[in-house]
Amino acid sequence: MLKAIVAAKNQNSCDAIADIVTDCGFLTVKTANTGLEVREKFTYADYELMVLYPPLEDEFGLELVADITKNSNTAVIMITKNEIAEEIQQKLAFCGAFVLPRPINKAMLTHAIRYVMIVREQAMKLKAANAELLQKINDLKLIDRAKCVLIEVLKLSESQAHRYIQKQAMDQRLPQTEIAKNILKTYEL
Repeated sequence: MLKAIVAAKNQNSCDAIADIVTDCGFLTVKTANTGLEVREKFTYADYELMVLYPPLEDEFGLELVADITKNSNTAVIMITKNEIAEEIQQKLAFCGAFVLPRPINKAMLTHAIRYVMIVREQAMKLKAANAELLQKINDLKLIDRAKCVLIEVLKLSESQAHRYIQKQAMDQRLPQTEIAKNILKTYEL
């Protein structure tokens, strides 16, 4: 179930944008007129998309976009005046927000929504792959520490220590990381 939030100073603008977002397949579309309202809504729910039409009642929205992208996996589209779109895009380049210059029409916004959702999906896949790789690296570090302990304490060679951990994992039907943890508990001071 896709959820989105639309923020604009003017409620009519919120409603018009929300209608387009709904047409793009979002089942829940919330609206807000202030940055404070948006931040409050994010404390209670996660959103896949935020469309921001600045300025809001209480802020322009740059800090809001930075906060949202830093603390969530939300795709962000900011609709700005054509004259400042390039400047805003440069300011938001670090957080991956998509800046759409005005004037816009339904087709432009629809394409932008589809685009940022595809990019969001790819970014989430990359984050998951990165987390998996980091876990593998940490597992290898743990196993290497256990090998070093076996080499130092039991005077085994590196290949003997490696084989010892492999054999224990097979015999006990445990992952090598569990065997490594047990070795470290047993022999490390």
